[in-house]
Amino acid sequence: MSTTDYIKFGDNLDVTDEGGGVIRVDAVGGVGPAGPAGADGAVPSMKLLASWGGSTPTLTGSGLVWRVPYSDTGSSLSFTIKRVFARIETSQASTISFRIEKSPASAAFSATTVTTVNISAGNYESENTGLTVAASSGDLLRLYYAAVGTVPITFQVELVGST
Repeated sequence: MSTTDYIKFGDNLDVTDEGGGVIRVDAVGGVGPAGPAGADGAVPSMKLLASWGGSTPTLTGSGLVWRVPYSDTGSSLSFTIKRVFARIETSQASTISFRIEKSPASAAFSATTVTTVNISAGNYESENTGLTVAASSGDLLRLYYAAVGTVPITFQVELVGST
């Protein structure tokens, strides 16, 4: 074991003389960069993302229901739905339409249309932007197959909102 009279330490280190020739050195992490500011320059906004996917049915009708979430502490959140995107993996000879519906939380779904996304014949995707539809924790969102083809096709529908 060697000894020395001087020990040089760098920045962000805590040095403690424990006595009896023992010195404890603890590293202290430096301060990282600040996170991104929200729209108002303060707290970042929270995002809402609902996604449906799979194969389309061959008949029009209701699809899966998705519940607008609560915060991790159980607090209610209010979102504004801003855009809905839809994509199919095989273009069709006729328009394919997906309707997003909203309902308050209840025993029976009571539909109000949020928007309808139409994928025109020969195309693969479409997006509706500039929406301003309110949705709160507990509200139900449902995909409705408004216009479908004669054979199932792979699809994805995505809804985006923020607080």
